[in-house]
Amino acid sequence: METRAVVLIIIALGVGWAVQLALAYRQAKSFNRRVRALTKLGPTAVGRAGTRTRGVVFAAIAADGAGTVRGAEILKGITVFAKPRPFPQLIGSDVHSLAQTESRKTTDLAIADAASHLLAAHAPEGGEETT
Repeated sequence: METRAVVLIIIALGVGWAVQLALAYRQAKSFNRRVRALTKLGPTAVGRAGTRTRGVVFAAIAADGAGTVRGAEILKGITVFAKPRPFPQLIGSDVHSLAQTESRKTTDLAIADAASHLLAAHAPEGGEETT
């Protein structure tokens, strides 16, 4: 193969990698903006589930002091073109029940992970429940 062709291939790969990085950055920035908006509704946590090959799901939930979900966002997909979307099905759900899901679906596992993080972050110190 000619040296010129090799150089062009390397340049094309570098440009493709740079575009992919830029799109991934834009995706992360968009999701973080949506999560910040959820923090206005109450304490917020993000959970993750899935694999690179089957797709990763990120779930963000905001709950009030009583443990009721007030807002939820889902980022689901295998490409950098996936966008965060509202997930209104969760609004009004109890965080404790979400954390104890029996489902094996990736979306449900991400929601359970977020609920577990939320409960752990806002549990009373000393591990004692208050009434």
